[in-house]
Amino acid sequence: MKLSKSYRMFIATAATAVLVTSAVSSSAAASFTDVSDRYKEAVDYLVDQEITNGLTDTTFGVTDQIKRGDAAVMIARALDLDRSSAPESGFTDVPERARESVNILKQQGIINGKTDVKFGAEDTLTRGEMAIILSRAYALTGSSILSFTDVGDRYLDAVQAMVYNGITQGKTETQFGTQQEIMRGEFALFIYRAEGNVTPEVIEVN
Repeated sequence: MKLSKSYRMFIATAATAVLVTSAVSSSAAASFTDVSDRYKEAVDYLVDQEITNGLTDTTFGVTDQIKRGDAAVMIARALDLDRSSAPESGFTDVPERARESVNILKQQGIINGKTDVKFGAEDTLTRGEMAIILSRAYALTGSSILSFTDVGDRYLDAVQAMVYNGITQGKTETQFGTQQEIMRGEFALFIYRAEGNVTPEVIEVN
């Protein structure tokens, strides 16, 4: 079948647009001066999927702590949830930028608040909280023999699932870092792995 000239021009234009979009995404991720090789693939992926951007045009904020509200936004985007359909969460401390994400994640049973009316949107996220949220968000299960001495009953199932699925192995062989605040680089890496991009590791100190 012979294609019309106008249709061939449309196809060529569309193909060019795809190439340009891909180039822009890759360039945006590569332009961050604080992203080491360890985090590069994860940051590239999150930027390309429009899950997050950098703190500035040149910094991703790899070593910056992440707030609970910002983490909620990233998770809702990663799961591609319809954020406009959920009822109000009832939390009174959620800024507008995170409101719909928190609403849908609460409805889905992925997150809880600090209290019935406080989410703690501006509080920094801990590694223990991260384990619970990601294990719920991605329905991660699995039992692992843990040597961590800082994982209480509240976090045990979630941490076991994280280790079993290769999301993280902990800060050291005996410390998961449950109460330590998580960095943006770590959070990006863990979302990337939870999305199915897991590379087996012997030990990961992070």
